[in-house]
Amino acid sequence: MPVTYSYNEIETTMRKAALGLGWPGGIAERFGLAAAYLERHGVSGIEPILSLLEKGPVAAKPEYGSGTACFNDAGGLAFIAGLDLLAARSVRRIEFGESENCDALIGLAGAAASEYSLGISLESGGEVFASVFERRLMLREGGTESGGAVAAALLPRSECRIAVAERKELDPAAWSKAQALAALTLVPSTDASRLLGAGAGLHDND
Repeated sequence: MPVTYSYNEIETTMRKAALGLGWPGGIAERFGLAAAYLERHGVSGIEPILSLLEKGPVAAKPEYGSGTACFNDAGGLAFIAGLDLLAARSVRRIEFGESENCDALIGLAGAAASEYSLGISLESGGEVFASVFERRLMLREGGTESGGAVAAALLPRSECRIAVAERKELDPAAWSKAQALAALTLVPSTDASRLLGAGAGLHDND
């Protein structure tokens, strides 16, 4: 029988793995959330995050353009710093260096999207390979493999909402039965019950 692990176990273990490799506590937590996000959405999260962790923290300082921040690096600190800039809406687009670890970026973007209720578009080699949301992950056909420069951009708020219908057609017979059963909770009204607030009451204060 295969051994299974909860998402909470995955998050905690990966956070501890980051701490074991010398990453700061707050950033280690983001890596744990990233791994759990990937696994929750059907993408293997352990190896991509470990690969990023094992490279260690590399100082990341962006150069700013018009609505854009550019990092020369595509490591863990650069990804996290760039996504934080998007979350703060300081810029609308972040450009990183070349990376073959797109899955790790998806996970970190998912952690940011979940924390700040964002929609984030991810690109590699100039093509969108993923749209990341708090409760959704949309991947392009063919996967995320690429060796080009990667980038992240905020999606409009309208695209972040999952459309949910406000009304639903129901089977009339089943609904009538449900209403009849619900009516069993009602009791006959009396003068005493109305005085206690049931129905419209006996006093007109208008």
